[in-house]
Amino acid sequence: MFSDGTNSEEWLLWTDVPRDAFINMAIDEAIISAAEKLGGRPLLRIYGWDCPSISIGYSQQFPENIEKKYTVVRRITGGGVVFHDCDLTYTFIIPAGHRICKLDRNESYRILHSPIIKFFRISGVESELSPESKMPQERSRMVCFESPAKFDVVTPDRKLAGGAQRRTRKGILHQGSVKIGGMSHSSKRIQKNFLLAYKEEFGIEFVPYNLSEELFEISEKLCSEKYSLDSWNRDKRTQPVL
Repeated sequence: MFSDGTNSEEWLLWTDVPRDAFINMAIDEAIISAAEKLGGRPLLRIYGWDCPSISIGYSQQFPENIEKKYTVVRRITGGGVVFHDCDLTYTFIIPAGHRICKLDRNESYRILHSPIIKFFRISGVESELSPESKMPQERSRMVCFESPAKFDVVTPDRKLAGGAQRRTRKGILHQGSVKIGGMSHSSKRIQKNFLLAYKEEFGIEFVPYNLSEELFEISEKLCSEKYSLDSWNRDKRTQPVL
């Protein structure tokens, strides 16, 4: 899809350790804000959560009814409520100028979600891209995995994977979640299959990436001054976005 068959395009890969919800979201914003430092290469970040957490979309109402059971953080991307208790969570950072940034939003979702069908097939599950959106009218209370959007990954009776985006002049931040509950493979094998699906579908090679000390310091600042605050998580209108 991206390679000419002779030379694979290089994408960066960072397999991150489990972190708390607030620093997880801060890291993503720090990287997209400095996307020009990726050298034109997209970055895939796969990461975990240090405790059961919920991320809510930028326009979502804060879920006060369940906050005692989960750590809740507001994303800068759209979408609804996502439970991070049994999922593979990933982020794509697509720098400005890359061909994916030239696609419209729907087409970029289709491109980025298509390999997940292959991932589930490797794992013995047949799925497809949702042909249409089934989101409710009242989106401020929407639960993502109960409301498939167009080009989410679904089976006839449930949603398996979805994502949300924010587009800036620096590029695209695409945050996604894949439900892996019930899979018999180890977490290491699941991650390997996920990467294999993207490598085969896109004809790319992943090269290791680690967050620089400078970007981690920016992430910590964003965490303390934005993502860990009630003023952001309960009422995002009091905080600037990018």
